[in-house]
Amino acid sequence: MSNSMRILFICGEPRRRDVILPGLRKEFENSTWIPVDGRDVLERELESGGFDLVVADYPLSWDPEQKAFRDLKERWPDRPIVFFTVSGDDERSLADDPAFPGGKERVLDLLAKAVRAAFDKAELMAQGRLAKEEAKESDARFRSVFESATDPIILANSDGRIIAWNDRARAVFGYTQEEVMGQPLTILMPARYRREHERGLKRTRSLEVHSTIGRTLELHGVRKNGTEFPIELSIGSWTTDRGRYYSGVIRDITERKRSEERLRDSFQRLRALSARVESVREEERGTIAREIHDVLGQALTAPRFDIAWLQNRILSERAPKAALAERLDGMVQRVEDTIDQVRRISAELRPGVLDELGLVAALEGHAGEFTSSTGIRCTVQSERGYESLDPGCAIALFRIVQESLTNVARHSGAREARITLRGGNGESLDVEVADDGRGITDSEAAGISLGILGMRERAHAVGGTLEIRRGAEKGTTVSVRVPVPIKEARSEAAGVTT
Repeated sequence: MSNSMRILFICGEPRRRDVILPGLRKEFENSTWIPVDGRDVLERELESGGFDLVVADYPLSWDPEQKAFRDLKERWPDRPIVFFTVSGDDERSLADDPAFPGGKERVLDLLAKAVRAAFDKAELMAQGRLAKEEAKESDARFRSVFESATDPIILANSDGRIIAWNDRARAVFGYTQEEVMGQPLTILMPARYRREHERGLKRTRSLEVHSTIGRTLELHGVRKNGTEFPIELSIGSWTTDRGRYYSGVIRDITERKRSEERLRDSFQRLRALSARVESVREEERGTIAREIHDVLGQALTAPRFDIAWLQNRILSERAPKAALAERLDGMVQRVEDTIDQVRRISAELRPGVLDELGLVAALEGHAGEFTSSTGIRCTVQSERGYESLDPGCAIALFRIVQESLTNVARHSGAREARITLRGGNGESLDVEVADDGRGITDSEAAGISLGILGMRERAHAVGGTLEIRRGAEKGTTVSVRVPVPIKEARSEAAGVTT
C-alpha cells in the first residue's frame, strides 16, 4: 500500500474532528487529509473529484437530510466511503473520560483498521482508473493515427471478418461503415483470390506460419461498384486472449501502374524509334551511295570518254573544229547537269537555304518542290522571316513540316496544303500544316506510326509540343509550338504562294 492518497474527512462535530483526524493523519502520514466541515467545502471537492477515499462521520449535523452522501455516490460512485458513528461510551472514550481508560486508542484503532481496508480497495480502484485512462488515451492515439492515415487500413478477426476500417478505406472502396462491419474480407477482393484467402486463414488457425504476414503484396481490390483496381497490401498480425487479429495497410497504386505503363509504352516507342532512325540512316546511306554511283558515276563517265576523244583528235591534228566545239558543248552541259545533281543530293541531306536565308525561305523552296513533284498545291504564309531562329529549332521545324507534307502526299488524297507560321513575340512560334484531304483517324492521331512519333520527338527535343487534329468536315492539321525568342533581321510580312 502506497499510503499516498487524497482522503476527504467529512465530520459534523468540530470536537470529534479535532480528536479523530490527528490520529488518522499519524496512522496514514503519507496521505493528504482534507477536512470537510460544511456544504460549500464538500461541493468544491466534489466538483474537482481530486480524491481517492472518503471517511465520513454519520450523521452530519450540518446535513440532516444526508443529501451530501447521495450527491457523493451519484457523482463519484467508484470512490470508497468509510462511515463511522460515535455515541454513548465511544463518545465518552474520545473525551478522555477516566471511566474508560484506553478507550480513545481503541476507537481510533478500530477506525484505522476500517480505513486501511478501504484504503487497499481505493488503491486497487485507483490503479484500475489509471489503467482505464491509459487504455483510453492509448485508444485515442490509435484512433487518431488510424483515422488520419492517408492509406486505407482494415482490421479483421481470426475468421477474416472486418472489425474496423478507417475513413480512407471507406473513400477508396465505397462502402459505408455499417455495410462492412462483420463482413468477410472477401467482399473487397476479386473472386480469383478468395479460395487462396480461405486456405491462408485455415493455415493460420492450425498455427502454421502465414507466408504473407510481414510482406508487401501487389494484388487487386474490388470497389463496391464492382470495379477492380491495383493495390499494394502489407499484412500484420497480433494475438490476444481473444484470438488472432490481422491488419491490412492498403495503397491504391492505380496511378503508379498507369505511370509504369506509360513508361513501358514510351520505352517501347523509343526503341522502335531508335530502330527506325537506324533504318532510315542506313536507307539514306544506301540512297546516297546509289546516287553517287548511278548519277554522278554515269555523269562523270561520259566526260571521261569525251576527254579521251578530244585527246586523240587534238594529238592527230586532223579533227574538224566544228566537231570539237560540239563535243565540248556536250561536255559542258553534262558537267552542269552533274553539278545540279550534286546540289540536289546536298539539298536533300540538308537544305543550304535554311542556314543562309532562314526557315521561311527553306519552307518556300520545299513547298515549290512538293508542288512540282506531287501536283498538290502548297502555299506558305508567314508574318515574319525568322532568319535568326536558333539553328537546332529551325531544322526541327523544317523536318516536321517535311514529314507532314510526306504524309499529305501518301495518305490524305488532298488537293491543297497550307503552311502557316505565327508568333515571334519573344515567347513562342507556332507552325501549322493543314490540308483538305480525307482527315486523320483517331488511331492515326494517337501517334502509333513512327512518322508521327518522330515528329513528336523532334518537337519535344526543342521544348515544344505537337498536336494533330482532324478538321470539322475534312482535312488534317498538324500544329507545333516551340517556346523560342525571336530577334528579327527584317520585319516585313511575307505571304508567298508557290
